[in-house]
Amino acid sequence: MSSAVDVCAGAGGLSLGLQRAGFEVLGVERDREAVLMHRAHVGPCELADVAGWHPEGRADLVAGGVPCQPFSTQGKRQGLREAVGPLFGETCEPRAQLFRHLVRVAVEAEARAVLLENVRGLPSWDGGAALAAIRAEMVAGGFVHVESKILDAADYGTPQHRNRIFVAGFRDAEDAADFVWPERTHGPGRARPWVTVREALEALGLFMGELCDVLDRPARTITTSTHDETPDPAQAARRFGPMLRDALEAAGLLERPSTTIAATASGRVARPGHKGAGDQWKGAVRLTADMCAALQGFPAGWRWPAHVETAHRLIGNAVPPQLGEAVGGAVMLALRGELGAVGT
Repeated sequence: MSSAVDVCAGAGGLSLGLQRAGFEVLGVERDREAVLMHRAHVGPCELADVAGWHPEGRADLVAGGVPCQPFSTQGKRQGLREAVGPLFGETCEPRAQLFRHLVRVAVEAEARAVLLENVRGLPSWDGGAALAAIRAEMVAGGFVHVESKILDAADYGTPQHRNRIFVAGFRDAEDAADFVWPERTHGPGRARPWVTVREALEALGLFMGELCDVLDRPARTITTSTHDETPDPAQAARRFGPMLRDALEAAGLLERPSTTIAATASGRVARPGHKGAGDQWKGAVRLTADMCAALQGFPAGWRWPAHVETAHRLIGNAVPPQLGEAVGGAVMLALRGELGAVGT
């Protein structure tokens, strides 16, 4: 079986996608809660700082969603210039430089391919200097055939619009020639429509209304109970489910994929078009970790940390498994010498 290392693996969204694509995956992650999630629901994951981690053997693919905050509109927008807040301590590079360790691990593992995931705004940072630096690092590491593409997770079956850039590098010209970015499988003009928020939440078995604060409006906030006892789930769902559906419908979120799940939003899901309206959280709907995980494409039944902010951080930072599977499948076909696009 082809092997892969997932650097900065988080809770395991990308790892799960690569696993579904046929790779045997080893995760590497420095966040203890994320490592526990990865081990419980995906597979092996080493608790380690990637800046000082070295692979013990070879791998066919080294992949990673290296931290995107320096390039994200949700962060401080410092890009490659970020010089404060290093992820692993004073002696290591800031987050924006961790792509160099991703490539280093790929070189040490003698990988045939390297794959990086980041926010869609990466190509525009510093007049393209950020993406150019990543490409140059891959080429210097021997991955001389480099391609990049922005993909939307909703186009691959995730009930969420999440545009992310993938940068793929290959050592051999033959592998690169066989690589084709995955074809869209869902959405307009495809055999299957986008998966909606309604479908994703109904797939949980309940609308899970008994667990959530619905609106970021004090007059409409829904709580589970006025007492300390735990309500019966079925009774609470009957009571609050319609209110949750009404809130999602009012926000324009019910019959479409959701807007992007953010790691720092504590479960708030913005209404479509919020950036044009000015206030991104006006009229936002607040969901539980289980709900956000469903919109991120995670399987039902994962047990997220009890600490709310930790759970939402792990979920919001993840690569949707469906998107990871689509891209991972395309890489797998290339490494097998099977020319063709996944999803056709």
